[in-house]
Amino acid sequence: MIKTIQEEKGDFMILKSKKIIFLTIMFSIGLLIFLIIYNYNKPIKVGEFSISDYKEMMEEFGTNEYLESIDLLGEIKDEDVALKKAESVWVEWYGKEVEEKKPYIVSYDESASIWLVEGSLPRNMAGGVPYILIRKSDGKVLAIWHDK
Repeated sequence: MIKTIQEEKGDFMILKSKKIIFLTIMFSIGLLIFLIIYNYNKPIKVGEFSISDYKEMMEEFGTNEYLESIDLLGEIKDEDVALKKAESVWVEWYGKEVEEKKPYIVSYDESASIWLVEGSLPRNMAGGVPYILIRKSDGKVLAIWHDK
């Protein structure tokens, strides 16, 4: 069958349209992968806090038999270690659903050498988040709680 110039031009336009759609989809997938990797590797910003603001929480949630059962977590050298150790304790206590409370917020009280790690919620979402206070020198969990 012999194609006319008009038919060949139509076939070319269809092929060109498919190519543009394919390239657009591939670009979108690449951009999505880049954003996921970028956000995953984004450095953690460490805030500051004062342990004196959490004295009540330490009194209420720092003295119970379950807390005593947590082994020392080892020295907590930086925010990455604090975050990983906090998440491991939370998963053990509250289950995997605690991972939905990301991104986690890490703060440090330099004068007391204590880490505070807390979960977060998306805007306009009701619910509570986990908190944990960990001593830097040996990783002792000083308090752990979940608000509502």
